[in-house]
Amino acid sequence: MLQKIFESIRKVGATGKHLSRGERSLLDAFQSAAVQNANKPINALIPLYDFYPSIDSFIDSIAKRSIDQAPFNEALEPYDTQLLKALFLIRYITETIKPTIDNIATLCIDEVDADKLSLKRRIQESLARLEQQN
Repeated sequence: MLQKIFESIRKVGATGKHLSRGERSLLDAFQSAAVQNANKPINALIPLYDFYPSIDSFIDSIAKRSIDQAPFNEALEPYDTQLLKALFLIRYITETIKPTIDNIATLCIDEVDADKLSLKRRIQESLARLEQQN
């Protein structure tokens, strides 16, 4: 799925065309996400939004602006920014994965024993805040 995300960003964004092709960019993304999560417990999983930094510098500034400004919006919570990153990553691959609450929750699970119902509620609340700030 991450490969499809990279391919779609490469096709859609003018700056994304500079994103390297193939295994090198995937390996870099996995390594960056692993380093970012290195201090987490053994039952940790890497959520989709942790792969965003590996493509951050390749995104058009217009598309990137709302994600960069989200942490400074007092009406939003820190998780809202993470969810915004995940939503951006799946934005152009909707034929592969439908952006339903259940699918988004699956992509955002960050530990093996996570309470998926609680996560779905958190995502719904976050989506409501993001929608209000749109």
